[in-house]
Amino acid sequence: MFIDLLHTQIYLGGDIIIREGDVGMEMYFLVKGKAAVVIKSGAQVAVYEDGAYFGELALIKEAPRSAHVFANSKTIFIFEIYRRKTCSVYLLK
Repeated sequence: MFIDLLHTQIYLGGDIIIREGDVGMEMYFLVKGKAAVVIKSGAQVAVYEDGAYFGELALIKEAPRSAHVFANSKTIFIFEIYRRKTCSVYLLK
């Protein structure tokens, strides 16, 4: 299993949850509130609401984040899941 930790997090309106270009090691489940997705040009391209999840591609692929995500309501409540740090073990014959 690649999941290591599940954290609860509270963000206030305007807080940055994800920064575009950062390498992601976690994904998010939005429990309560709204979050805005904003691309580099400044355009808002989506709004996540209760029950949404995001950041899964960066978690799986270790790829840079493709957009900023901001808290878009007074207070939002999120579960964050982090990638487990793994190590490889090689057996030599």
